[in-house]
Amino acid sequence: MLIHDRLAPSSAPSADLSVSGVRFLVVMDPTHVADMLYGPGLAALTATGARAASSAVFSDLEGDEARAALAEIDVLITGWGAPRLTQDQLDAARRLRYVLHAGGQAAHFLPPLAGRNIELSNAGWINAIPVAEYTFAMIILANKQAFRTQNLYRVRRDFINRESEFPFAGNRGKNHRHRGCIAYRSDRARAPRRLRSIGAVVRSLRLQSSSKTARRGVGFSR
Repeated sequence: MLIHDRLAPSSAPSADLSVSGVRFLVVMDPTHVADMLYGPGLAALTATGARAASSAVFSDLEGDEARAALAEIDVLITGWGAPRLTQDQLDAARRLRYVLHAGGQAAHFLPPLAGRNIELSNAGWINAIPVAEYTFAMIILANKQAFRTQNLYRVRRDFINRESEFPFAGNRGKNHRHRGCIAYRSDRARAPRRLRSIGAVVRSLRLQSSSKTARRGVGFSR
């Protein structure tokens, strides 16, 4: 994971944490994603010596059990579908030092953290790899007219001679095409690099997202 934000420490001193002293809480929706990431019973997390503040993985933090767990944790582990943390919930988590997000960005579901010594991390860099692979694969299939061939087969229910029906199909040579890509910054140009490997001319826009642009729309830069 990559640290993407560090907030100014509060004036109150805080002791360094050993792994064995760390208490954590996992919040994801659906909750079974936690088992997929960390193993049954969060085995990959507890194997480090850290302890779960609750045996449950929460889909929200509204209940009494979740509120009690918040008061004990040093680390909040979040992922897909995590609810937005309210200011009251953040205030209840007075020991919170780290938010580890198993997704692209964590900041969007957190209230203002000014004055708290809380570090945020995310998995945006590693998540960008399968995103680029999927993008590349879909463009390859589209150039080969796989989807149009599929739709045509549904109509005819017979053999489709792709070379006759779609003589322009392909990814190289006379079928060379310009392709556009819109990517978040965390994509690190992976999809355009893959496209250039087959000779495509790529026109790309990189998404520059901030809290301001997120509220009013999307900003782009070349």
